[in-house]
Order: sequence, then C-alpha cells, then structure tokens
Amino acid sequence: MLHRLKFEKRRSLARPLGRWLGELIAIETCWEPELVVPVPLHRQRLAERGYNQAFLLARFAAQALQIPLRLLLIKPKPTLPQSSLSFHRRKENIYGAFAYRGGPLPGRRALLIDDIYSTGATMQEAAKVLSEEGLIVFGAAAAYTPRIY
Repeated sequence: MLHRLKFEKRRSLARPLGRWLGELIAIETCWEPELVVPVPLHRQRLAERGYNQAFLLARFAAQALQIPLRLLLIKPKPTLPQSSLSFHRRKENIYGAFAYRGGPLPGRRALLIDDIYSTGATMQEAAKVLSEEGLIVFGAAAAYTPRIY
C-alpha cells in the first residue's frame, strides 16, 4: 500500500493508513503527543512527486489523535533517494538535510511521522533537529523494513 501511495499517486491510501497509525499510537503507547510533525521533502522532490506522503499520513494521524499538525521542519538540502543507498551512505546522505522553522516549543511532546523506517537515518536526523529546539520527540512510521545493506 505504501508503495502505491508513494510512487503510484494513490493519495487516497493516506487517509486509512494515517488514521490507523494515529489510532494505534493512541491505543498502544503510554505517552501522549501534543503535536504531529511530518518529515519534509525537498522542494524539488515535492515538485516531482506532487505531494509529500509523510505529510498526508501525519495529517490523518493528527486528526485521529485530535492534536495539531505542525510543519516545524524544512528540507533545504536536496538528497539522493535513501532507498538506493547503503546503510552508511544513508547517514551521510541525510546529514544536515533538515532545518527548524518554528517558534520555540521547549518541552512539548512531538510525534515525528515518516512513511517508511529502514535504517532510521532520516528519522534520527529529523528528530535531532527538533530535539535541539527543546522538543521531546517520538517517532512513528507506517512501515518498517529491517533490510540493511
């Protein structure tokens, strides 16, 4: 389903996946996020794809959790697609790719959402930026793949 959402322009799949993710977080976790933050795409990749699948998932997860969606991250640095890289190259590729663009929110609990978690390089880099701004960051993805090159 995520492949179809991400590469076949099946945006309608984001609603059930995002709601499922939000409901699962509400039921299965003992912490309560205060806001949802999607992992951003670089403007070039956004223009190519036409939408950010992480944003769509985050929007519907935020609705399910009844908390605000905040666009606190931007991706000013273009990167290669992570799926084409080895474990070590993924960390190098994504390093320094994100920047913070919000007001101060120290101590707020943020739920960082991406579509797929493979090596964790993207999620960790984005979480680092939010943490440096004082947010307490929890991460979630709609899918996990243990394949590490």
